[in-house]
Amino acid sequence: MSSRSKSSSDTRQEHREQPEPPQERERHKEGATAVFERLQRFLSPRSIAVVGASEDPRRIGGRPIAYSKAAGYSGTIYPINPKYDTVQGFPAYPSIDALPEPVDMAIVAVSQNQVADVLRAGAGKVGGYVVFTAGYKETGEAGLRAEQELAALANSSGNLVIGPNCLGLVNATAGVYATFSSGFEGIKQSSEGNVAIITQSGAFGAYLFRLAVERGLDVTHWASTGNESGLSVADLVEYSARDPQTKVILAYFEGVKDGRAFRRALDAVDAMGKILIVVKCGTTDAGAAAAQSHTGSMVGSDAAFDAALRGHRAIRAQTIREMLDLAQAAAIDQIPKGTRLGIVTMSGGAGILMADAALEASLQVPEMPDEVQRHILQRVAFAAPRNPVDFTAQFINEPDLLAYSALPMVQHARLDALVAFLSHVIAAPSLAETMVSALREVRESSDIPLFVAGFGTDEVSAQLRKLRVAIYDDPVSCVNWIAKLAHMEANFEALSPHAQGSAPSAAASEVNGEVSGANSPNAAGAALLPGVLNGLPASLLEYDIKQWLDQHGISVPSGRLVNSPDAAVEAAQDIGLPVVLKLQSSAVQHKTDLGGVKVGMADDSAVARAAKELFDIAQRMGLDDARVLVEAMAPQGVELLVSVRQDDVFGPVLVYGLGGVMTEVFRDVRMELADSVDASRIKSGLASLQAAPILQGARGQEAVDLDALAEFLSHIARVGGSLLEQTGYRELELNPVRAGLHSALVLDAVIYK
Repeated sequence: MSSRSKSSSDTRQEHREQPEPPQERERHKEGATAVFERLQRFLSPRSIAVVGASEDPRRIGGRPIAYSKAAGYSGTIYPINPKYDTVQGFPAYPSIDALPEPVDMAIVAVSQNQVADVLRAGAGKVGGYVVFTAGYKETGEAGLRAEQELAALANSSGNLVIGPNCLGLVNATAGVYATFSSGFEGIKQSSEGNVAIITQSGAFGAYLFRLAVERGLDVTHWASTGNESGLSVADLVEYSARDPQTKVILAYFEGVKDGRAFRRALDAVDAMGKILIVVKCGTTDAGAAAAQSHTGSMVGSDAAFDAALRGHRAIRAQTIREMLDLAQAAAIDQIPKGTRLGIVTMSGGAGILMADAALEASLQVPEMPDEVQRHILQRVAFAAPRNPVDFTAQFINEPDLLAYSALPMVQHARLDALVAFLSHVIAAPSLAETMVSALREVRESSDIPLFVAGFGTDEVSAQLRKLRVAIYDDPVSCVNWIAKLAHMEANFEALSPHAQGSAPSAAASEVNGEVSGANSPNAAGAALLPGVLNGLPASLLEYDIKQWLDQHGISVPSGRLVNSPDAAVEAAQDIGLPVVLKLQSSAVQHKTDLGGVKVGMADDSAVARAAKELFDIAQRMGLDDARVLVEAMAPQGVELLVSVRQDDVFGPVLVYGLGGVMTEVFRDVRMELADSVDASRIKSGLASLQAAPILQGARGQEAVDLDALAEFLSHIARVGGSLLEQTGYRELELNPVRAGLHSALVLDAVIYK
C-alpha cells in the first residue's frame, strides 16, 4: 500500500468516526416509529415533576405549574422542593427519589451546579427532561464540559432532553405548559389548533407565539430547544410532521448542527403532506458569531441550508411577518396548485400594481375567456374585463358585482388562485356582510385558493378564515405570498422524489419506520459510488486528477505529461496541433498567476518555445518535480465553474455557475446537496442562473446542450461526493469546465485536502 493510500485511509476513518448525535443512536436502536412514540409520551406526559418548584406563580419554578393548572392539565403534577409541604395546592416532595411513581417529564429549574445531581437521582424514574437552566456551552469551555456531562447522564438512562438554556415547551392539546415565559400569561390556546412553532430561541420564540395568536393562528405545539444537547429543532419538526393534528410548522433556526436530522425532518414534512415555513439567522459573519455565542450553534453554510430546503414542501421566509402571513394561508389550505392568477379589483391602480407584482414573481395573469369578458361588460359597460378585472367604483352602488364578476372567473378561466382587492370597503359596516356573502358564494362554487387584499376588522377576518379565505392588508405582499406558495408546490411536484414516486432516500426510509444502514452522519441520498478511489493518484497533480476523472466517466482533453521541450513537441504531434501547455508541480495549484499556462501553440517551434519558458519558470522557483502537461485545445463553448466541496453540516455539496467575471463579481452560482441532486434538478438550476441566456445561445452564440450538461454535472456530483466522503478531502474543484453543443470537458482540476 502506498503512503498516500494509507494516509487517505486514516483520514477516512477519522471522518467516519465522528460522534453520532444522541437522537441518531436512539433511532438506530429503536427505529423511527418507536422514537416517535417515545417523543409522544414525553410531549404529552401523564405526569410532570417540577424540580425547583415555587409557590409564587410568577417565578421560573412556579409558572409551569400555574400555567398547566389554568389550562386544565389532567395529569399529575409533582412539585419538588424540600422547603415546602405543598406548592400551589399540590403536595410537594423533597427530591425525585421521594416521588411515589415514575414521571414522563421532569422540568428542571435549579442552578447549573445542581442539574447533574437531578439527572442522577432521576435515572430510571424520568422519561425526559426540560432543562430551563443556563450556564452551559454558551458560556465557554467549562460550560461545554458541564453540558457534555448532562448529555452523557441523559443518554446513559435513555432520557430525552429539551435544553438546557431553553424556555421549554407547550402542548395546548394536552394542557401542558412546561415553560416559564411570560408570553403565555392570559393565553389559552384552542385544543383544535393545527400550527406548531419550534424555535431555538426561547424569548424570540415566545414573541413569535404571541404574534401568531394575534394573527388568529391556533397553535397546538410550541417548543424552544435552547442549546440542543438532546432534542433539536429538526427532531421536533419531524415529530410535528408526524403529528396528525399539525398542518403547518413554523421553525426558527439559529443553526443546524445535524444535517441528517434536518433532512429527515424535511422528508417527514413531505411524506405527511405538511407545510414547513422557516426563518433562519446566521446568514452573515456577524449573525453566525452571535448564534455561536447565544446557543453554541454551528451555523454551517447558508447556501447549503437553502439547497436542503429546495424541492420540499418548505419555504424560507425572510421576516417574521412573511412567516406568519404564509402560515395564515397554509393553515386554511390555500396552496395554489399552479401559477395562473385571477385578479378582481374595485381599483384599476391596485389591479395594475398586483398584475406587475404577479409577473415579476413568475405568476401568470391570463386574459379572461371571451364569455367571461362579455358577461362582465353586460353589467358594467366601462369595466376592464381582461385580467385584472376592474369592476370600478360602481361596486359601491352594486356590491353584488364582486360575486357577479368572480364567479365566472373561477368557473371558466382555469385559474389556480383568485385574489380580490377590496380596499377598506370590506371593513365598512354597511358593506362587510355583503362582501363576506359574496366570497362565501365563490367558495361554494370553487375550491381554488381565495385571497383578499384589503383592510378587514378582526370579526371580518375571522369570518373569512372560516371560509378558507386568506386576507392581507398589502396587495403586493398578498401577491408575493401567493407566488411563494405556488412555487413551493410546483418545485415539490417537479423535484421531490415523494411527488415523483421515486425510491425514498435513506432519511425518507427512516420516516416510514425503517432504519438506514448508512454510516455517514450526512448521508441521506444516493449511495456512495463503489470503487471511486480506484486510480486516485498520490501526487494530486492536475494531469493525474484528470486521468482519474476520465477513468470514472468525466471527460477531459487528451494530454500527455512530459519532462523536456523535445518531448513536448513529440506529444503535440501525436495529440494534434494546436495544443495547450501547462506547468505541473505539487507546489503549484494556480498556474495562470505564474505565467504557467500557454494556450494555442500551433506549430512545433511555438510548442518548444513555450515548453522551455515553463521549465525556466520551474527552475527559477526551485521546483524539483516540475513537468509540463501537453493537452489538446478544447472546442469553443461556455466556461463554467464546478466544485464539489464538503459542508460541515450537510456533507458534500455541488456548486456550479458561469465562469469568469459573472462568477467572481455577481456570485452567480447554484448549490445542491451532492448526494440527492439529479439531472432534472440541475437543469432547473442552470435555468435559474442570471447568466442562463448565455447557455441558451444569447447574441447568436451556439446554445449548450442543457440536458447533456445536467447529466454531466450530476455525475460529477456523485463522483466528487463519494470522493470527499471516503477520503475526508475538502474539495474537488473543476474550473473551468467548458460546455458546448455536443460535449463538456474539464479543463482544469484541483483537489484540496
